[in-house]
Amino acid sequence: TADQVESADGAAVGESVGGKSPDSKKADSEQKHSRRVLVSTHTISLQEQLIEKDLPLLNAVIPREFTSVLVKGRSNYISLRRYEIARQRATSMLNEAEFVQLEQLKGWLTDTPDGSLSSLPFKPLGSLWDEVASDGSNCLGRKCKTYDQCHYYRARRRVQGAQVLVVNHALFFTDLAIRNEGGFGILPDYDVAILDECHTLESVASSHLGLKITNGQVQYALNKLYNPATGKGLFVAMDLHRMIEQVNQAHLQIDQMVFDLDTWMGRDAGMTRRVRCRLEIPNLLSDRLEALSGSLLKLSDNAQDASRRQDLVSAGNRLQSLSSNTRSWLAQSDEESVYWLERTQTRRGELRMEMHAAPIDISTRMREMLFQKVPSVIMASATVSTGRQGGFEFFQSRVGASGSLTTQQGSPFDYQRQAELIVVGDMPDPSARKIEFENLLPRMIERYLMRTQGRAFVLFTSYSLLRATAQRMARWFADNNMTIYSQADGTPRGQLLEQFKQNSRGAL
Repeated sequence: TADQVESADGAAVGESVGGKSPDSKKADSEQKHSRRVLVSTHTISLQEQLIEKDLPLLNAVIPREFTSVLVKGRSNYISLRRYEIARQRATSMLNEAEFVQLEQLKGWLTDTPDGSLSSLPFKPLGSLWDEVASDGSNCLGRKCKTYDQCHYYRARRRVQGAQVLVVNHALFFTDLAIRNEGGFGILPDYDVAILDECHTLESVASSHLGLKITNGQVQYALNKLYNPATGKGLFVAMDLHRMIEQVNQAHLQIDQMVFDLDTWMGRDAGMTRRVRCRLEIPNLLSDRLEALSGSLLKLSDNAQDASRRQDLVSAGNRLQSLSSNTRSWLAQSDEESVYWLERTQTRRGELRMEMHAAPIDISTRMREMLFQKVPSVIMASATVSTGRQGGFEFFQSRVGASGSLTTQQGSPFDYQRQAELIVVGDMPDPSARKIEFENLLPRMIERYLMRTQGRAFVLFTSYSLLRATAQRMARWFADNNMTIYSQADGTPRGQLLEQFKQNSRGAL
C-alpha cells in the first residue's frame, strides 16, 4: 500500500525476522516489476543480524529466492589506487605507526573478500585509513587503472542487482539529502522503506540537515597538506614547499578563532552555550582557507598526472567546504535553525571548539524528502509510543508523519521467568566518587561472572572505563579459566562477537 505506518514493537519484535518478512515476500512476489525493499537500522549489530541470520532464514522458507545485500558507505572500502600512492609517499606522508599498519594492509589485501573495514583483523588508525579509503572526491572512476578490481565499485554492482538493501540511518539520510539537492543518490531507487529503531530518526536527520564544524576538522585538513610537528604532508610529497607558508598562516587563524570563541563563551558558560545572535568575530580563517583552496585548484589545472590532479582538487574542495560552512555558521544564515557552541578538551588537554547548527523542526523536510517520495514507509521501534490511546502523536508530529497508520505490538519475552534485575545499593556514585567506583567495579563484575561462569555481556558507558577495567581484570580471567573479549583491543566488533559466541566461558 502507499501508506506510511508506525509500529511500537515490544522488545525483540522489530529486531526479529517477523518484523521484516512480509516485505521480503513483497520484493519476491513482484520481482518482475523490479520492486526493491530498503531496511535501515541505527546500529551495525542489527544490520549484521539481518544479513547473516534473518534474511538467509527467510530465503530458505520463501518459495522463490530473493537477493539481499548490506550496503556500506564508501569510506568503508579501501581504494587500491590510493593505497599504492600511500606506499609511494610513505616517507613524506606517514609517521612510524601509520607505516607499520600500511605494511599490514599489504598482506590483508591478498586475502580480503571485499576490501572493507569489517574484514580487517585490526582497527586501523583513522589518519592512515583516510589516506587509503575510497573517496568520492578523490576518485578517477572508469579512468582508474584499478577500476575493474575496485572493491567499492564491485560492491555497487552487487547493490544494483539486489532486491533487499540493508543500510544504516546515516547512509540513508545522506542519500536523501543528495537526492533532495537534485543529485544522483548513493542508493538505487526503492519502493518500500522499513526504518527500524525509528526513535533515532529525528536526531540523525537533524545532524545530516545541519552543520558541525570543529577546529579539529580544520587542523586535520591543514595537517594533511603540511604538519609542522612532523614535517610531513602532501606538500612535501609533491615538492610544493613554497605552499607551506599558506598552511602556517591558516593554522594561526584557526588558533585565533578558537581563542575568540572561547572568550565569547566565558569561563562560567560550561560546556555548551546557545548562540542567539550573529557573533561579531573576525573571520580571517575563511579568507585563508579560500586562498589556499584557490591555489590548490589552480595547481590542479596544470597537473599532468591524473592522481596528482585529483589529490589537489580533493584537498581544495575540502578547504572550500570548511570555509563556506564557517561563514554560514558565523552569519547564522538559516533563520529556521538553532545555533550553539560546545567546548571540550582532547585527551592531550587541548581545547576543542565545536560549532553546531540544526533545524528546529525537521517535519516539513522529512515530508518532502521521504514521505512524499517513497510509496511505502514503515517505521518500527520499542520507544515511540507513550503507551496510551493516540500515543504516537508526538513522534508523528516531530518527523512529519501525522495521519499515518499506527499499530502497537506486545513482546514475546516472559520477563518474570527470563530476567533477573539486581539493583546494587552499596556502590559509590560514579559521578561523585569516580575513583572509588572504578576500584570496586572489577570485584562486582567478578561476583556475577562466578555465578554465570562467563557467558556474559558487560556493558560500559565510556571506552576509557571499559579499557581500564579490562586491563585490571585480565589476570583474574586467566586465573579462573575464563576468556575476556574487550572492544578496546581494536578487534572489529563482528569478529569479537563471533569469538565470544564460540566460547562457553567468555565475557564480552
